[in-house]
Amino acid sequence: MSTFPALQFRGPIEARVEFDFREWGKLQMALAGGSEHMNVLATGSSSTPAPSGGPPIPAVAVLTDQRRVNLFWRWCGKWFARGNLIAVDLDYEQQIGYVGSGISAAYVSNSAAVNNDANYVRRVTFNVGRVVEQTTTS
Repeated sequence: MSTFPALQFRGPIEARVEFDFREWGKLQMALAGGSEHMNVLATGSSSTPAPSGGPPIPAVAVLTDQRRVNLFWRWCGKWFARGNLIAVDLDYEQQIGYVGSGISAAYVSNSAAVNNDANYVRRVTFNVGRVVEQTTTS
């Protein structure tokens, strides 16, 4: 004769993890909230509004060094001003898997799910910074 438990009980988990962030940014917000966060990209004046920002202004090529990203003025002078937030990442090229440079921002299992949007990676990237300076050329 085999014996089976007549009752099975599982109590609440008693473990907790708590930590403080030294700075608050997009990565910290994602960790604290536990969900995907979308960057709302700036749109042109003739764009139709949409929940994730609609069609954005064209992407701008950048040059980077270890501490700064340089945007060339002839391309960005009319769109970016000191104090603006910018999202800098690669174009989405219909790849499947984790996307985003540095810290992966999202996992794409089907390119149709993101509507083959070339701006998708910039919409979800953690590479967000603030324009701190403008010179005559960048």
